[in-house]
Amino acid sequence: MSKRYPARLVATAYHEAGHAAVAFDLGIRVRGASIIPDGDALGHVLHGFERWVGEIAYDVTPYREARIHRHIMVCLAGAEAEALHRHRYNHAGAWGDRETAIALANYLVGSSEECEALLAWLTIRTRNRLRSARVHRYTAAVADALLERQRLSAEQLGAVLRAAQAALRPPPQSAR
Repeated sequence: MSKRYPARLVATAYHEAGHAAVAFDLGIRVRGASIIPDGDALGHVLHGFERWVGEIAYDVTPYREARIHRHIMVCLAGAEAEALHRHRYNHAGAWGDRETAIALANYLVGSSEECEALLAWLTIRTRNRLRSARVHRYTAAVADALLERQRLSAEQLGAVLRAAQAALRPPPQSAR
């Protein structure tokens, strides 16, 4: 990133990139990302969650529970990525994502104590995933692309993430 951007825009780019990077790493399809303000949001990432949320009205199978855990982690990833980048947590910017995570966690568990414990555990897992070299590289690549273009389609986002993934692979060994 050679150009200088306002700190708030960079923070928003890392927030949205965190959502996209963790979704990609967890195998969740992302349909686009933007750092263009829209209503109350400074940016957004569209992922597959919106398409199956109605399914959780049925019995929670182990498969659905794991799926909901992954989507909670995607919700938490934005604020955690922003905090890792800025070295401080943005409570206001995390509010909507946190509310979604709480609603999903409450659906799965029977008490507020369990909900808090589940969210604490998934927050730790999300933060550790974001700190891994792999996901850190994904996050930085998406943040840079968002700062350059401000909006990424599913195809553009996929290309950025696949390029970051390919850069992590060791070079092929030459035959001797």
